[in-house]
Amino acid sequence: MWLFTLDVAETAALIFIIAYLIFNWMIPCLMTWFIKYKYKLSITIGRISLLYMSLREVSIKTNEFSILIDKVSCRSSLFNKHAPKLLTVNISTVKIYYRNGKHSSSTPPSNKLVGKERKKLKAPDVISNLVQFLGIYITEVNLWGWEMVDETKGLHLNTKVSDISVDGCTTVGEATIAACIVFKSKKFECQVTENWLPNEYELSDPFNSPFFKVYSGSGIKHLHWTFDFRLNIIFSPRNSGEFMDNCGIEIENLFIAWEHRDRFMASFRKLMDRRSQNTEAKKEETHSSIWIEKVEDLIFTQSIPKEVKFRIFETQCEISDDNTDFVSNVSGFSFTSKCLVSPINGVDMVTFESQLDLGLIRIEPDRHQSFSVDQFSNYFRLARHTMTVDLDISNLALKSYQKSLVFDKSRFKSNLGLVQQFPRDPFKLNSVLQSVDKVTFESSQLHIQYNEKKGSFASAYIEMSCKDLNHVWSEDNCSIEVVIKNLVTEMDFCEEVRVLRPICFELLGFHLKEEHIGAKLCGSSFQWVPTLEILLFSILPAPSMKSKSKTSSNKEKKEKSMFGFLKGVNIEIFDSKMLYMAENKLCFNVDLGVLHATSDHKRRDVVIERFEVFSSSDFSDCTLNPLFNIPKCGYKSSTSETLHTAHEVVLHKNTAIFWSPLLHKQLMQFVERLKIGRKRFKSKGTNHKDTTASSSFCIKLKKNFTLTGKLAKYHAFELITDDWKIDKGGDSFEWKCKAVRLKFDGLQVGQIDKFNMAKVPKGVGLTRQYRAAGQLIQAENGSWHVDIGKLYLTFPFSYNFASAFNEEFVTCFKWIKKQHKKPSTDPPVLWNDLLIRFHAVRIEVGDDPFEVKLRDNYELLEDEYFESQKRLQVLDNKINQLYRTNLLMSSSKVDELRKQLQEKSASIYIQRSRKLYQNHLQRTHLLLWELEEIQFVTMADPSMFGPEKLKVLIQELDSDSPWPIEGLEFSTLWSRYVRFQVHKWKVQLRDFPQPLMDSKDILFWGKLAAGEVEAHKRALRTCEVEIGGPFDIDSVERSLNSLKWYFDLNCDVTSLSVAFGPCWEPVLAQCNLSFENIFPASKDPSRPLPFWDKIRLLFHGRLCIAVTTLTHLLHASLNPYNTTEEMEVTWTDVAIAWTNGKILFDGDLDIYVRTASKYDDCRMIHLPCIRLTFKLNWVCLADGNDHHAVQPCAPDKLPEYSSNQEHDSYRAFRSQHLNMNISLDTKSTRSPSYPKAILYGSTLRWFENLKLILSGTTRPTRRGVLFRNTRPKKIPISRHYKKIRLSISLNRFHVCYWVSFSMQSGIEINNGKISSCSGK
Repeated sequence: MWLFTLDVAETAALIFIIAYLIFNWMIPCLMTWFIKYKYKLSITIGRISLLYMSLREVSIKTNEFSILIDKVSCRSSLFNKHAPKLLTVNISTVKIYYRNGKHSSSTPPSNKLVGKERKKLKAPDVISNLVQFLGIYITEVNLWGWEMVDETKGLHLNTKVSDISVDGCTTVGEATIAACIVFKSKKFECQVTENWLPNEYELSDPFNSPFFKVYSGSGIKHLHWTFDFRLNIIFSPRNSGEFMDNCGIEIENLFIAWEHRDRFMASFRKLMDRRSQNTEAKKEETHSSIWIEKVEDLIFTQSIPKEVKFRIFETQCEISDDNTDFVSNVSGFSFTSKCLVSPINGVDMVTFESQLDLGLIRIEPDRHQSFSVDQFSNYFRLARHTMTVDLDISNLALKSYQKSLVFDKSRFKSNLGLVQQFPRDPFKLNSVLQSVDKVTFESSQLHIQYNEKKGSFASAYIEMSCKDLNHVWSEDNCSIEVVIKNLVTEMDFCEEVRVLRPICFELLGFHLKEEHIGAKLCGSSFQWVPTLEILLFSILPAPSMKSKSKTSSNKEKKEKSMFGFLKGVNIEIFDSKMLYMAENKLCFNVDLGVLHATSDHKRRDVVIERFEVFSSSDFSDCTLNPLFNIPKCGYKSSTSETLHTAHEVVLHKNTAIFWSPLLHKQLMQFVERLKIGRKRFKSKGTNHKDTTASSSFCIKLKKNFTLTGKLAKYHAFELITDDWKIDKGGDSFEWKCKAVRLKFDGLQVGQIDKFNMAKVPKGVGLTRQYRAAGQLIQAENGSWHVDIGKLYLTFPFSYNFASAFNEEFVTCFKWIKKQHKKPSTDPPVLWNDLLIRFHAVRIEVGDDPFEVKLRDNYELLEDEYFESQKRLQVLDNKINQLYRTNLLMSSSKVDELRKQLQEKSASIYIQRSRKLYQNHLQRTHLLLWELEEIQFVTMADPSMFGPEKLKVLIQELDSDSPWPIEGLEFSTLWSRYVRFQVHKWKVQLRDFPQPLMDSKDILFWGKLAAGEVEAHKRALRTCEVEIGGPFDIDSVERSLNSLKWYFDLNCDVTSLSVAFGPCWEPVLAQCNLSFENIFPASKDPSRPLPFWDKIRLLFHGRLCIAVTTLTHLLHASLNPYNTTEEMEVTWTDVAIAWTNGKILFDGDLDIYVRTASKYDDCRMIHLPCIRLTFKLNWVCLADGNDHHAVQPCAPDKLPEYSSNQEHDSYRAFRSQHLNMNISLDTKSTRSPSYPKAILYGSTLRWFENLKLILSGTTRPTRRGVLFRNTRPKKIPISRHYKKIRLSISLNRFHVCYWVSFSMQSGIEINNGKISSCSGK
């Protein structure tokens, strides 16, 4: 009751005190209890200001944050005209402290909604009710947080936001009300610094800590950014069942400063490593399916607004470091997205659409680094099972020291199809995409650089579509189109070249559409160097090691699926160049003009024009050595229903291939690199071949084909073929050629007209009858048939063919065999038979052109002399006629007429001399060898196959020669049964009317073997091969041993005529000099063997010849053009046997004297049924038959002799002299013919003249210092005889001596058996 005793003043004071206590203590306690109960937050309210209706010192604490609000007050437009809303909440200062993330979520996201129905968020009604009456204004918000980097320092984040206002309104539609909230901030400031870790005292009162202030004045400032912020949120209309319609964010005046960049990045990496170490032990394994479901939860619960707009206006960024300090600007950034969820057939489907626009950007830290882009735009749309992406970039430039990316304009469009059910685990892009409706990429003026590698192109266009990505290469559901212009790539790090351009081209086009592939390449250039090869091999993956069964199965699947749907391929290449450089800087330059290729399932066509390959010794070397030159060629291939594939290559124009040892080494290096690359990328597995398929190959040349080769040192050769064709299929082979020409050093040496070569199968039996005649074991064998129309061999005068062919050509051939020699483990196979036919063979040894012209000029002078005498006689007749009519004609007039006639005759001679070779060609041959209708057959047989059988056969054929006890090893050894047939065989000297040899219908048959003994060390000579370039001089060892011939031959000849005379000896001497340039002399320094010892050394066996008519003509005149003075020795039906040391003639002998008188065709001697035997006894220092003991010696490997003895490898084998026994026997026959001799007086005088001619001395031919021929003269065989024993036995002899042919007077002797024997 004491209350009522108080006066009014006291009562008012007491009520004021009670009200103050309620507001100051009770209301804060109630508010604290309510917030804790409702929101599970720890909150403390310091006090309430009754005067301003405000809360002071409000503190809120959570597990992660501590918030301190200095003042919270309320204003109303009812009481304050400056208040914008009915209720306005003013917050003066807000301080927020982040608790170091100790209780931050480090556990993986949990899948709480697995198996549960998702609940959609809806716009709360309270927002639409209060937003138009409530406004919030915050003066300042400060945030401080830190993360520990190491034990002493950490990264501190300080954020300050000023003048924050939250306002809202409502929009009223037809029957809906929607709320709109606007959040604005005039200044947002944030800073990241590196500083010491706070202590316990500072953590106990963080809001008063010096770290809490934005500018504390300590630590190292790393990041600092400020901007103005605006957020617009439009909620969905009330009762619409949706949450948020629009969310817009606008940022203005963005400023970013980044200092101490390198140090910050180091601290940041330490922080991330520390976080990963702390979370790895606690973090459980997560899968991509959890994150996919999280995204689905956000979408289908409508947590994402339907439309989001994010925009940044002018932006400035400053980045500084120890060495860099720059400012960059961005004109604008805009991002807009729409996300709608709509039910389709009872299933919620998502439609997402976004647009990203980026304005002008300029970033240039220094002159080495910069980034700029004028426009960046990206459109993305995801609707049902389709995804659309549209990317547009203009004028982008990115540079960083030696790395750069620059292009003018680039655009990417794609429309992709997605699978209906996304895979949860694992999540891969190829398992999400189902189809590609259309993908387009366009770019122009792109330049890219990565260190020393550069690339650029003018424009690029790529378009692709695919109906099903799971079956890209198996069905016709894929379409691709690619167009790239002016692509250039450069590499500056290669040691071989200054600037390398690996790939360059003007235009590249590719398309795949409607089961057809097309490609086009123009103006391309490819360069390949070892440095690039090493780089690619280090980048590209190595082949996988798979089992054989797995590899074969995968290969079969790949062959069945990949590109199996294609129906056609079309490829075009124009003006393409390629450079290949080896390790030693040798280069290949390839130039391809045009390539057009088409292909389908049954036919393939390729056309190539101007294909050239050159080589050079260095990249910068301008001297190019040609290798290939193919102006135009074509390739065709077709496959029949029986799986037979026919290949055809056609060369339409003149084609050239060049060869040299240097080019060969380059090709070997190139092939070796190809093999290494093939092994590098080829997976190991078995190769499966289709045994049911067959193929045939055909090569046609419609023009000339030239193979030019540079030999070892000084010489070169050229092989030219015209219009040839090669067919090969299975076991058959055929080669047809119109003409083949062979040149050495520009001089034509050989020519073949109409060359045909074919392989005949074994069953045809082309040589069966010949094998039966030879009594061979094997009845039939496969054979090669060669048919040649004409063969021409020409050896030009004074040209050293032996040096070019034997020394360099053969040396290069052996060098090639040495380079590619591989050990063979295959058992030897019986060789095929060989049948060669020549319709005509012409072998010509060139004559001295001076002597030819001299002879022609002599004939011209002789003819002109007789013609001038005729003209002079005509003139004299006319002068005599003039004297009859004019007796007073002066003698000077006559002399003048005769002088004019002489001048006219000289003028005629000069004119005829100039036109001498216009009507007919100049004679070129010194020796002409002509053969017609030649057939040569060689047949192999098991009885003559194998080293041991061949050695036994050689001993049988050469039984007189002793076989070494230790045996012999051969480097070359073979044997055949041969058959050689010639219709006509003629040898002509110059233009002499009488041939040196003329024979018809010659047939050889029998066994022929050849063997070359394996050379010992002294019999090997070293031949150098100059390769050139970076290669050293290589060498090849060649044997000095000769190839020896062993035979057992029979011969039938219809007619054989041989002529000789002293008048031909100069020409034959000239032939011997020419043969020295054709057949190489032995490199053994020993004195050369005479021809008779060479025959004994090289030829061994038996030769039997049956000649119907054998004629020997002996010229009895010194004029080689005279055919009227000669002696003829004729054998009729003669059999000749030539064995070791014995020559036998058995037949009818007739001796005729050919003269221009009436005694012409006079048979001087007739000896029927005569046997003439020559037994030759070669006297040697050792056994004359032991030719196996001869061992040649190389010039640099001569043995050392104790005395001044001249080396002679043939000393024991060389014959000292020849002892010969001649036996002449006749036998009586039933025929009335008997030995007879008819002599005339004139005949004896003719023999006396022949004796004088034969005993004359032959003048030397081209001998002496002037002709560089100082070798000693060869000794004729006539001076090699030492003992000759002659035995004659005639069963009957008739001699007639007549004084003259017209008078039958003389002496006749008719005698019985006569025997005579000489002692010497």
